[in-house]
Amino acid sequence: MKRIIGSSIDAAAEAANGSSPPPVCREEFLATMPEHFHSVARQYGEELFGYCINGSMVQQAITTMLRRLRGNQEMMHAINVIAGAYNNTAMQAAVGNKWTQEMIAQVNRDITVAHSLATAGGAAAGSAIILPH
Repeated sequence: MKRIIGSSIDAAAEAANGSSPPPVCREEFLATMPEHFHSVARQYGEELFGYCINGSMVQQAITTMLRRLRGNQEMMHAINVIAGAYNNTAMQAAVGNKWTQEMIAQVNRDITVAHSLATAGGAAAGSAIILPH
């Protein structure tokens, strides 16, 4: 599966002029997630945080499905098509919002740290975000 971020995102973001408004993070948005992610969401805003956390969950879900569907070539192809479509949409969103690869990577690191600290003793650093049921 291809990564959703790449040099084209950085090039488009560098070409954009002007500064971004401060990140927005509404209490209604925070109420939809575990408390240990609140500080990360506030720091980066709901759009960038949501982009990153959703990307992590999609990647985890697709990896899980591919692992469980070994041998079923038709389903594996269908999942790869979905992953490709998501990657294209995600790249367009990143470029449109002027998010660089470095910005996205930093948010993902902060999400991983927040998750690891919240689950200390149970999960190792870098473990997957738990998908909601």
